[in-house]
Amino acid sequence: MQKREEFVRPGVALSDVFLTSLSASFIIQIHAPFSSVFGLDLANAYYSFSFFQFSVGKPTHPQPVKLVASLICGNNEALCAALGHMSSRWGSLDFVSEIMAFDYTDYYEEEMGKNLWRKIVSFEKLRQPDRLSHIKQSTNGIEALLSPERSRRSVNIDPGYINAHHLILATTKPGPHRPYLRDGIYADLALLYTKKTFRSLRWTYPDYQSEKMIATMNIIRTKYLFQARKVGGSRPHPPGDPVV
Repeated sequence: MQKREEFVRPGVALSDVFLTSLSASFIIQIHAPFSSVFGLDLANAYYSFSFFQFSVGKPTHPQPVKLVASLICGNNEALCAALGHMSSRWGSLDFVSEIMAFDYTDYYEEEMGKNLWRKIVSFEKLRQPDRLSHIKQSTNGIEALLSPERSRRSVNIDPGYINAHHLILATTKPGPHRPYLRDGIYADLALLYTKKTFRSLRWTYPDYQSEKMIATMNIIRTKYLFQARKVGGSRPHPPGDPVV
């Protein structure tokens, strides 16, 4: 916010000043000879404007983000098939995690069987975050394509993205912490980066709260920051630590 003062001489209409100084708060003073004021002759008066000018926020393009995905399955064939389809759409992988046990829930056992495990992957090419809903629809299509039966999946794919600030997952399930994107897809704020690491929130799934998962996401974030610095010329900094 800046304070400015301008003087307008006779012959300049006040409306001209207002029209060229919208979105400002004015303090107006009229300066004139004493006799002119009492005679109501203000022809020779001039006006002093003191006003505070406020800058208006301008929309900007978001920084590109790093596409990540969690793949849950029970055999390498399903994993390789899914990654083949995903790579053909979104390019080369630049990170593949070690196998993580998927034993926090039995939610998928009836559909996908027992002894499930997970891998986290990330893709080399950065992309715009507004593509997330389209990517989720595409992964749903890959799941259907690889399903041995209509009601059974061989792989579960949860795409999302990482930037300097958070991990966002795409989901078809609405919730109070999941703003709507488009086409039946919601954004799930899963992890928040604060105090030099990703941290879970009250609603974060237990498996995403694990030390191994958070360490994995920290590694991918470091790769993202290096790429973003090369692409954008400056390192994106997260904001101050929020209270959550």
